[in-house]
Amino acid sequence: MAGGDRAVIERALEYVERTPPRELAKKSIVLSVPTGYGKSKSAPVFAEALYERGLSFNLVHVLPLRAIVEDLYTCTYLKSLEDLLGISIHCKKDPPRRTREAVRRLAEAYGDVRSAVAYQMGDYLLSEVGGKKSPLFDALQIVTTFDSYSYTFLRIPLTEIFGYRKHYAIPRARLLTSLTVLDEAHVALSEGEDLSSPLRSFLDTVLWYNAEASVPTLVASATLNAEMKKAISGATGNRAVFFELCAREENSNNRVCVRDEEYEGKALGIKWVTGVIADEAITKKVVEEAETGRETLVVLDSVRRAYEVYEELRSVLGDAVLVHGKLSRKDRRVALDKAPSAKVVVATSVIEAGVDLSKSTLVTDARSPLSVVQRTGRVCRDNEAGEGCRDGEARVYIVKSKRSDGDLLAKLEGCRTIHWRLPYDAGDAKGYSGLLEVSGVAVPDVHSLGVMRGAVSKMFIESDALNMLLKEENYSLIKHAVLTQVLVKPLERVLEEEGIPGIVENSLTVELDYLEGFADRVRRFVVVGASEHEVRPVFVREDTTNLLRPKNYAQAVIEGFNNLKAMKPVFVGFELAEGAYRDGIGLLRL
Repeated sequence: MAGGDRAVIERALEYVERTPPRELAKKSIVLSVPTGYGKSKSAPVFAEALYERGLSFNLVHVLPLRAIVEDLYTCTYLKSLEDLLGISIHCKKDPPRRTREAVRRLAEAYGDVRSAVAYQMGDYLLSEVGGKKSPLFDALQIVTTFDSYSYTFLRIPLTEIFGYRKHYAIPRARLLTSLTVLDEAHVALSEGEDLSSPLRSFLDTVLWYNAEASVPTLVASATLNAEMKKAISGATGNRAVFFELCAREENSNNRVCVRDEEYEGKALGIKWVTGVIADEAITKKVVEEAETGRETLVVLDSVRRAYEVYEELRSVLGDAVLVHGKLSRKDRRVALDKAPSAKVVVATSVIEAGVDLSKSTLVTDARSPLSVVQRTGRVCRDNEAGEGCRDGEARVYIVKSKRSDGDLLAKLEGCRTIHWRLPYDAGDAKGYSGLLEVSGVAVPDVHSLGVMRGAVSKMFIESDALNMLLKEENYSLIKHAVLTQVLVKPLERVLEEEGIPGIVENSLTVELDYLEGFADRVRRFVVVGASEHEVRPVFVREDTTNLLRPKNYAQAVIEGFNNLKAMKPVFVGFELAEGAYRDGIGLLRL
């Protein structure tokens, strides 16, 4: 029923369809519903409703992680059009009927079905199944990352980041005539290791500007606590309308509580068992679960610890899959293909979103309550009433370690009967919303907030000012970390044997400072360009001694882009020496 038939989503759609246009144009809609409720797949349905009312003409679906972009773009947007595009895409599930119909009607309204849906992020993907990359945001429905969206929103066209001139008017105009969907918004609001967050500053800027400029905006998340909702409301000037799953119907001010009896009934069919175990007991607990026929997902916040547990379990059980963010795209795809049927999957936080995986038991670190709730969405996911679980029972084991959030553990110690699918109390079980209140909220970076508001507020802004902004921020506008690509196999061999798909499959994206631990294994810096007739390196820097520093790295990228001429960039980053990367294991500091 997801994607437009859930009660909360239906109520929000009714609001969109019935509210007077002038009033609706000033509002931002917030969906606060559990994981798996269908909020992401409902985006095209909202876009169609607004299109029919003449309030938006495009859809820009913004997500925090590239993995989620790939999954949603492939298995929702492209999958909805596969017969019209003449392609075949394998996905675990088809899009909901209402979502599929909305995507198709919007595509047909666009006129050119092949250009109607696109993606935009730093990676290339899916050229073999009709994927279209759109750096100028010129498709009707675009799935993109916060990174790519932020440059265009802040008047820096993605095709001209490293060029002097910034022709921002047309791509930015496409954003302003779109429904902007800010999905998994809790990521931008979550308190991290840094005291302030440029990503939070960007989210505040978008919400403020879109409310002032009457740009339709939909915010969605399963894990918004009270302080996060307050932050969203404040950024929009108290013009956000929250639609939430609640124990009873209620409508007050800008909060609409909806009772979904059908969803609740199915959710209550799952019996949840929650416990706390020691870090050193992880392997023993997983083996116990496996011996009773239960499949287990282990999610740990440390890549090193995840690898250690994976090796321990593989030696005992022989059947385990490892998934983390330091795998090449090929190895990640292979791991995720094996994961549904594996007895045990050991992963890091990359599994929290964008991966359609369901196991009967979860063992998880407890660094963040928000992450724990997101991870429980991978338990008994296939069937809400419990038939998809072993014995109709879902088990969650929280790991007590030095990585744990003490306040969260204290709450869990006081209440072990938690329903991880319902935000409110039901019967003897406590809803998960109380756990969310343990989490802090990121503070906007004051400097970034001022710079971003200045960039979007002026009617015109000179290219010199935008170039200065980029240089001051090391070309990374919403993250403190600078990202780079890494090729794990020799470039010449990959080009000869596999071509461009080989570059995509045998590379990964990492933080620049992460590579410092592999400085002696970095072979060279390379920019690879492609034209209709050839694919070749256009810029090579053999001496990488100082290139792991952000300013030096940015300068090398600029030089590389200047050498592209009319060619399109295929790879910009570092080639590793052979042996630095371990197939199936990843680029790990062990």
